[in-house]
Amino acid sequence: MEIRLAGGGDIAAVQDIQNHYIAATHIHFAAQPLTLEEGLAEWRGAREKHPWLVSVDGGRVVGFARSSAWKARAAYQWTVETAVYLRPEACGRGVGRALYERLFAVLRAQGYRTAIGGITQPNEASVRLHEAVGMHRCATFERAGFKFGKWWTVGYWRMDLGGTEGEPGPILMVADALRIVA
Repeated sequence: MEIRLAGGGDIAAVQDIQNHYIAATHIHFAAQPLTLEEGLAEWRGAREKHPWLVSVDGGRVVGFARSSAWKARAAYQWTVETAVYLRPEACGRGVGRALYERLFAVLRAQGYRTAIGGITQPNEASVRLHEAVGMHRCATFERAGFKFGKWWTVGYWRMDLGGTEGEPGPILMVADALRIVA
């Protein structure tokens, strides 16, 4: 299994994975499948400051992890929201953990201080993954989203990425951080 930075040619596979969760589960809150154009636009807009990683097994993308801005206000710039999604056949094989560990290493090198992950409940496998990589439950929002004719609760897990004392420095670009963690 190889974990690497996602390129434009990986986004169709990333969209395929996400679209499975959109269409078949309560885990992803999008209502309609995402198009390749939407995925490419999101990736292009994020890739300099927010890593998108893919796990490749036998030449096939089997999972991805990414970060995004937590909120737009300046005080939040050192906090990211993280997500990991896997092809169903890749679940339970350590792929999610490996993706998250690599993602957190890059985020630390960039200078981010806090990572937050949201989990639509119930989803015990995702809870186990987030806790296995060192995240801790910090909030619960009851009936936060409506999908498939039902209200869903979302729990949030967080992790200190380091350096929570003193004034933080600037966030490094993904390419610069990758040179540090290479």
